[in-house]
Amino acid sequence: MVAHLSAAANTGRWAWIRSIVAAGFNPAEHNARLLSRYQGRTPEETLANFRDSTTITIAPTKDYPACLGEVIVHGQDIAEPRGLALVPERAALLEVARYFAQKDFAVNSRTLVNGLLLEAEAAEELRHCMS
Repeated sequence: MVAHLSAAANTGRWAWIRSIVAAGFNPAEHNARLLSRYQGRTPEETLANFRDSTTITIAPTKDYPACLGEVIVHGQDIAEPRGLALVPERAALLEVARYFAQKDFAVNSRTLVNGLLLEAEAAEELRHCMS
């Protein structure tokens, strides 16, 4: 997951397009290629690659809530097995939830929530989601 986040942070639009085309539009091959660039020879090297990526502000698309979703979801993937409490800001969660409920992106999230009633914990948050 750490190498995946580093790859995402370092891959702009044209690099992403070149990579997916070179992979014959095979997402698994595309992802494996990008991961191989950012996974170090040791866990420490992989972590150093990630730390070097934390200030980079490029993205493969202008779907910034999707990028934020990557950080939130994969941050949990990294923290949870280690018993670490990682609590994203509520506003960030709402932004990501709104985005994924409205658009099929890397997963068919819009399709999966079709017909479900989504509720926030507080009325104010629910109004915010619906606006």
